[in-house]
This record gives sequence, structure tokens and C-alpha cells, in this order.
Amino acid sequence: PDTTTMPYDSFTNNHINRLLRPGQQYTPNPAGVLTTQVVNTTKNFPYLSQPSNLERLRRLQSICSGGGDGVQSVYFVYGMMLESLFTVDPGLLTPSFSWEEMTTRSSSETRTYVLHSRHTGSHPDDYIWPEHLCLERLNNTQTKDVNCHIYVMTDRPKTLQLLNREISQTTACTYSSVSRNHTSSTVSFSKEHGPFAGRGYWQDLALSIRARNGMIAFHMNPRKYGLVRTSSALVRELIEFRRVLEHHHEWQDNNDKVVAVPSFWECRNPWREK
Repeated sequence: PDTTTMPYDSFTNNHINRLLRPGQQYTPNPAGVLTTQVVNTTKNFPYLSQPSNLERLRRLQSICSGGGDGVQSVYFVYGMMLESLFTVDPGLLTPSFSWEEMTTRSSSETRTYVLHSRHTGSHPDDYIWPEHLCLERLNNTQTKDVNCHIYVMTDRPKTLQLLNREISQTTACTYSSVSRNHTSSTVSFSKEHGPFAGRGYWQDLALSIRARNGMIAFHMNPRKYGLVRTSSALVRELIEFRRVLEHHHEWQDNNDKVVAVPSFWECRNPWREK
């Protein structure tokens, strides 16, 4: 047993919930297979020797390509895998702000975003300056005729309080988060995790994967291909898979011509991104 995750795990009773602990996604895009353009030869993909395999990869990249640099393909594939293996039950959630209530306020379009605030290293609970800068950027992209809603993810009560206030002051967006009816009685995982870690993360994920238009997830050190860290990537992957399927389903039902998947707005490091 991994004692660092107690009391979330149990190895003696098969009838109680256990925490799923995914490993870090160090190489989610081996050899650039999901981002490198497929050509008619196997030169750049020697391990795909069969033409049928190249065609499958080409079709996969075509389905999940959106406005961006090809990273969407990575997120889409992993989102598809997660959806096929696990079921996220939204009925377990009690949002602090009713999504149904928010959507009935206006019949105009609503753009939805997720804000995932992590505190790695020695950053205190009240350090939200990167999120503030990202929210300013987001506000500059909004128009008055489109509503905006932000799903907030964080494992710290103080951070959640400050982010809610920051969203209200910096943007015209509404926001929602998970109502907490439990906290851990012990420090979980490591010192960088707050009392909403463990089960609280999966509750946050279940709410936040409703976002369709963008994500704020600050990371000081970028990863290869511009991918976000694993805890944010799980959310991003599920969102990507769902929004791509919804997009293709919509234009097929309307007998419209094929159009590209809309771009996904992101703010990962406001000091490096323009």
C-alpha cells in the first residue's frame, strides 16, 4: 500500500471507492506520431510499414485537427482512451453555482472555460498572479454579445475564494466550482497538495470537463509540444475528445459542409505567451 495517499485508498474492503492514481505522461507523443504530418511514404514513420496503418493515422489526424499546432491530436487520442476506459458520473457533483440556472439567464451564446490553479513548490495559497494575468488576456478576447462561464479547479480553499473574486473583478464571466462537503484529515500526497486533493480532484474534473472553449492552467516550465502537466492534461484530453465529437456530430446533422474544429484558447504562461 502507498501510505502517502491515505485515507483515500483502501486495500482491505473491496466495496469502498479507491483513488485512481495515473502516472505522469512523460512521452504522450512518441516520435511525434500524432503531430507529424503523414506523407505517402513510410520514411518518417518506418514502424508503420503497412499503407493501411498510415491511412488510419492520416484519418485520425484529420478528425481531430483544429486551429493550432497539432497538439489537439495528442489530447484527442488520450481523451478517447480515457472515455473508453472510465465513466465520469456528473450526478455525484453539487456545484456551488447551478449550471442550469446560469444557462437560463440568457438565450445568447455562452463560451465556457476551465481554470486549473496548481501550487507547485513553495507558492503560497494566495499566489494567483499568473491566473490574474491570464484572466486579463481572456477578458480582452470576449465580446459583449457572448456570455462567458469559468469552471474553477483548485485544491485549496483560500485559492478558490480569491479566484472567484478575481473572476468577478477582472472579467464579465460567471463561475462555478464544486461544493465541498469533505476535506482530508491529514496532509495528502505531499506538501504541495491542499485539503481538496485526491477525491476532490476527480470531483473538479467531473465538473470542469464541461468547458468547450478554453483553459487557464499556469505552468512555469513548458513541456515538449506545448503540452500541459498531467493533472491539467487529463481535463484537457477529455474536453478535446468531447468537443471534437460534438463538433462533427453538429455539422453532420445540419448537412453542412465540413469545417475545421474551432480553436481552443489557452493560457499556460502569461509571461511567455502573447
